[in-house]
Amino acid sequence: MVPPAPAHIIDLIVPSTNKSVIYPYYTSLYSFCDADLLNNMYNFLKMEYGVNTLFTIESYTNLLKEGLQQHSDQLIANIKETTKLNYYDKIDLLDFTAFVQSYALSITMFSMDRGASEVFYLGEDSSIFGGSYDLLDEIEYYDIPDEKEDEFWEFYDQNDEVLSNIETKAIVEWFADCWNKADGKIVKLPVYFSFHDYDDCFDLHKNEWISDGDKWF
Repeated sequence: MVPPAPAHIIDLIVPSTNKSVIYPYYTSLYSFCDADLLNNMYNFLKMEYGVNTLFTIESYTNLLKEGLQQHSDQLIANIKETTKLNYYDKIDLLDFTAFVQSYALSITMFSMDRGASEVFYLGEDSSIFGGSYDLLDEIEYYDIPDEKEDEFWEFYDQNDEVLSNIETKAIVEWFADCWNKADGKIVKLPVYFSFHDYDDCFDLHKNEWISDGDKWF
């Protein structure tokens, strides 16, 4: 009798969208319980379907979210500090901007006018704030093992658009959650979250995406 293929190994090797196609090949090879054939199975699946035994979209998403959550306490504490600021009355909106480079994330809050110019307070009253405020500085939120770096980037190249969208969505949802937990809504100015050089931004008060141009007028 052919032993069933272990579900946890199938989940590791085969993305859910490909299971119905790949499962027969996997079961066939597994039934022999031969190391060489199992190795051949890996090479076959990788060549035919682009399947990666270490990296899957599901595992990538979970690890990405876990990596962000590790920095939640720091982000919440820093957002709380921004709610205590006495904002200069020439400020029209606050723009939290994320700078992302190779899974290192920095976030800075900019005080802006509706003409898309940063507003600075240059007066003598030290209690008034106008300018920029750094919340996070190059935190790492996804770890790529050195020995698996080539394999990871091969996986990323195969799923570039999907993974990019997952990363954007995860970061925005994480920031919005931290902003709400920090009671960011007590600041009555319009508040947005955006990525540097990105066309759209997220309205934190309205909890919706808008085009970057819509916040200026």
